[in-house]
Amino acid sequence: MYEDLGTFSKDDNKISELNTEFRKFVNAQAEALRILINQLAKAPAAFEGILIYAGKFSYPLTDDLVDLVLEDHLANPKMGQLCFDLRDRIQSGENWAERIIRKTAAKHPDLAVRGQAHYALGDMYHRYRAQPCHGKITEADEAKYLAQATEYYTEVVKNYAGFLSPDGGFKLGDKAAAELVRIKNLPNLKVGKSALDIVGKDMAGQPLRLSDYRGKVVMVVFWGTWCGPCMREVPHEQALLKKHEGKPFVILGVNSDKDLGAAVKISAEKQITWPSWFDGGSTDGPIQTAYNVRQWPTIYVLDPQGVIRYIDVRDEKLDEAVEELLAKESIKTAITEFGY
Repeated sequence: MYEDLGTFSKDDNKISELNTEFRKFVNAQAEALRILINQLAKAPAAFEGILIYAGKFSYPLTDDLVDLVLEDHLANPKMGQLCFDLRDRIQSGENWAERIIRKTAAKHPDLAVRGQAHYALGDMYHRYRAQPCHGKITEADEAKYLAQATEYYTEVVKNYAGFLSPDGGFKLGDKAAAELVRIKNLPNLKVGKSALDIVGKDMAGQPLRLSDYRGKVVMVVFWGTWCGPCMREVPHEQALLKKHEGKPFVILGVNSDKDLGAAVKISAEKQITWPSWFDGGSTDGPIQTAYNVRQWPTIYVLDPQGVIRYIDVRDEKLDEAVEELLAKESIKTAITEFGY
């Protein structure tokens, strides 16, 4: 299938036909799996099937399957994985997902799994309800969801901090604490607010602090070499630096690559000469989390006083933003020099 998509990449009709065939194939596999789950019912293999059906296939669970999970498989040691898989199920009529996570958080015999369920509830309310990727919600609903997320993350920090995520990738307490910082920072990540200071080390291991660049227009770019749009922006960023050479303007990056060595190598090849913080080797690093970065690249443009003036402007609008801030700073400097 993937080879066919490559072969017919410029034939829209063929691509549509292949996608239709693929959906039919997946639907047939999912239906066969659903039947098998019902046949196996209480057997451990039935829960493995549910992990595939609801997790990897992302199919909603019918009422009978939800009852099967809660009545016969609630104590399964992999319930934490199912809870993590269901975090984003917030569409209308999908209360079944929250029902499973909540009961796991309250009743699972393993404290680690209960902690994973509490963390999943925090993510459900914060990442997917309070700040949906698509659509908007009212300020009142956002505040309500963030308050609920704060409650669950705080519970994780208090009672489940040392337990790991289902994949073993992070400690629940560390990540929950970072998410609490993100929520606390949200009101300040807006135009007109002072930018949060960033303190850390650059990709060469040297100290780097955002507040040391006060007095300059600063463009903070959250990027990674893995990110195609990020790398396509590099020539534009280089042109901006060249155009404003000698002026109080700098670019600072926040890098999200897993492999520091590879990131340094590619940066040298692409002539990315400006400093970047190395943010923990993932897109969930502490700097990106504190700045609520959810897409790459994300760009903040700060005035010389460290106030956020633009967020995610691109192309000509980015050029105009930098020029406007530099012009204002030039006028301020001239007024100061002439004593007005």
